[in-house]
Amino acid sequence: MTTLRNIQGCRRASAALVLGAAALLVCACKVDRTGYDPDTPLTFDPSLVSAPFGVDVWEYPEGGDIRESTVFLRDAVVVQDGDVWVPERAVLWPSRDRRLCLLAHAPYGSASSVTLDRGVEFKGVDAESLTEELLYSDFVEGASKGNGGVIPVSFREALCHVDFRMRTDAFPSEKG
Repeated sequence: MTTLRNIQGCRRASAALVLGAAALLVCACKVDRTGYDPDTPLTFDPSLVSAPFGVDVWEYPEGGDIRESTVFLRDAVVVQDGDVWVPERAVLWPSRDRRLCLLAHAPYGSASSVTLDRGVEFKGVDAESLTEELLYSDFVEGASKGNGGVIPVSFREALCHVDFRMRTDAFPSEKG
């Protein structure tokens, strides 16, 4: 009968071999998520609004300037779908290295123009015949799909600030 005399030495060598193989597997199993870019639906989280609203969205490169932006959505209708607000026609976020900026208005179709330079404009509005409040959003920039694809939109009332001018026939030296 043959006996192995150095059994502990064999066990140590086997254990070292197993540990070395495990270490190689751990190093080889590193997950690289830098290229991971899932399809994410574009959604909104508006304040002060309960009916469909309009949104204009521009996209630009991450770390870039808004002046480099291109139109992503023009005058899109945003509607409530359960607990979320989404464009009427489903839209996915652009790639993860792109950022979005936007301006919104409510109710949908009430703005006469929406531009990056001038913002949201309401022209020729008959304030007496309005059935809903005119709202416009703050400018939102730098939105990324890293926050789950949801863009918060804060609305403001459009008719809460009124500018008017006065004129007088008095001479500059006269005081009243």
